[in-house]
Amino acid sequence: MSRVFVYGTLLADEIFDRVVGHIGPSVPAILKGYERRAIRRAAFPAVVPKPGSVVRGMLHIQVNERALKALDHYEGAWYSRETVRVEADGQGSCMAFTYVLRPQYRRLLARGDWSYDDFRQSHLRSYLATV
Repeated sequence: MSRVFVYGTLLADEIFDRVVGHIGPSVPAILKGYERRAIRRAAFPAVVPKPGSVVRGMLHIQVNERALKALDHYEGAWYSRETVRVEADGQGSCMAFTYVLRPQYRRLLARGDWSYDDFRQSHLRSYLATV
């Protein structure tokens, strides 16, 4: 079993369940040394390395190999699955996978952060139709 840190559209249980087929245990977590950014003309965000920054998200703590493959497919070619250290509620510091925007796509980043609340209000329903 693996741990996976999510920070964007996969924060929505409806999307995580649709992609993976179930929702296992998860806890709030933070990823240090990265920043979350909106992507221009997209409903989803990305994380990229940035010293001193912090990204808040969720850590799924029991992700099997089949689920990892489904997540790889969902994230697509823009992202690479990387091993990172996260600080998780009740778990302390631990290693996990997360999806980082590949350098060749960083030109697509918007200037600001991405808002989960805005995503839920404005895009979740239509986004679910595409997953």
